[in-house]
Amino acid sequence: MSFDKKQAAPKKEDGSFDHDVALIGDDLIECVNDKFFPYLKGFKQRATSSDTIEYKIGEIFGEIKNKFQSGYSLRDALDTLPSSSAKLSKPALCLRIGLLV
Repeated sequence: MSFDKKQAAPKKEDGSFDHDVALIGDDLIECVNDKFFPYLKGFKQRATSSDTIEYKIGEIFGEIKNKFQSGYSLRDALDTLPSSSAKLSKPALCLRIGLLV
């Protein structure tokens, strides 16, 4: 399974977040547990060396588990991330979201 950001955080044509088609509930929990965390864990294997941020993210996500049981609570928590998150690098954003869950 691969992680598709468009599925977890869909955007409208104007670039704003699309709450109508965003994953919530069990679908969001399934996406995080079965796609997002394994995707982040795979950073370790895809890293060019052990001293990269990608390797470290893979190490971290090889050890942690999603503590949210409710996809509705998780969506509420993710929605509280500031819009400045869009300016973070992909590894930094993954780490930030991962530490939330």
